[in-house]
Amino acid sequence: MNTYPSERIELRAGDSLPGFAAVLEDQLGNPVDLTDAVCYLQVVDRIANVLHENECTIANPATGTVVYDWTGVETRAWGVGVHEIRVRVLWDNGDALIAPASVGVELIIRPEIAAL
Repeated sequence: MNTYPSERIELRAGDSLPGFAAVLEDQLGNPVDLTDAVCYLQVVDRIANVLHENECTIANPATGTVVYDWTGVETRAWGVGVHEIRVRVLWDNGDALIAPASVGVELIIRPEIAAL
């Protein structure tokens, strides 16, 4: 899985930017065809508890591109700490995939900075 802005995203609690974008790839680096699929962004803590799962936007099914624009409310709710981002894919025919298969994208949420 190639991700934007990188394999590691750092935010402050309450931030909504940068958002998340990824190209899902097979083991050979080819894009996964997301035609007839639904994708879900998962935020997982270090002991594999799913803190959040919500539908992603499939920006381009043929290139395997998904995007997710989290909100400040969500980044506060996930809590300060180190988390992992994964994408769960379900196709109409019953096939399923969680990407990446190994360790997900590292999401670091730092404490919110108080307004002046």
